[in-house]
Amino acid sequence: MRAKGKTLIADYHIHSRYSPDSQSEIEDIIETAREKGIKHIIITDHYELADEHANIIDVDTYRSEMEKYSLPVGVELGWDGLKELKVDTKKFDYVLLSHHYVEDPITQESYKNYLLRLLDIIKRFDEYHALAHLDFPRRYQKNKEPFSVELYDIISEIMK
Repeated sequence: MRAKGKTLIADYHIHSRYSPDSQSEIEDIIETAREKGIKHIIITDHYELADEHANIIDVDTYRSEMEKYSLPVGVELGWDGLKELKVDTKKFDYVLLSHHYVEDPITQESYKNYLLRLLDIIKRFDEYHALAHLDFPRRYQKNKEPFSVELYDIISEIMK
């Protein structure tokens, strides 16, 4: 969250029409960033590896589109850590690593399992620049109870 009156200078987690959760055109994203005074953007559309029916970007088309606007080629690489990882991350300038699967209902235990899976994923895969959605389960948590000390310990391990 931004402090009141502060301007975000960079945003490297933006989705365009290449992601199933956005219809934003790249031109509109660039214009909105300019209007808000955001100096640096990287569009990181979803590339889900956990689900064979999920969004898979045609990398060559995507790269061509980003280069047309002189933007780095970013991606949000979604992986559950279960299937073999088959993607050439060198095709991207910036890789956000994410994990979008959590047990329902969201409890301290299911959040712990999510974080442990995330920790396992980052220990086995290091071809990324930043980690997205450390707080993903909070989106679906009905009672926003504070984290247990045990969760903070796992989060600290992830952040190392």
